[in-house]
Amino acid sequence: MDNFALPQLNKLLRTLFFKASQVWYVNRITMEPILKATISASFHQSKKELQLQLHDIISDIILDHTLTELHSEHIFKDFVSILPTFLLHSAIHENIIQMINRLVLHHQEWIWNILVEKQDAIVDNAKVIEIIGSEDEKRSRLMICNLFYFVNEQIFY
Repeated sequence: MDNFALPQLNKLLRTLFFKASQVWYVNRITMEPILKATISASFHQSKKELQLQLHDIISDIILDHTLTELHSEHIFKDFVSILPTFLLHSAIHENIIQMINRLVLHHQEWIWNILVEKQDAIVDNAKVIEIIGSEDEKRSRLMICNLFYFVNEQIFY
């Protein structure tokens, strides 16, 4: 993938997901294969610029409450349900932290169980996890810990 093609790819995916998907679903054409490829590429792509653009698209899909058909795809729900486990890794990108925070605000019920189950481990790991791409690591760590405000109304400073 060369940098010249990135804006076109970004525009194509945004058009497919945000404008055309509703028409596709009305005609009983699933977007799951495209969504699956986008999610997979966002985590397995070595080109950082592409990875960040794909994370932005996925994050926008999470936030767009009108995309109910996309949100009901199995691959989307599976992806959303595993996102909190990234908080247990040795490193995480700032975009993923922001994506999880948005997810907690809009689709809390999809990740509630894993947050409750892994709360202590996530809070402990937040102290040592390497945060890639953060301009303010302390704020990023607080974002991780404050996810649990929605679980037990506990806020960290």
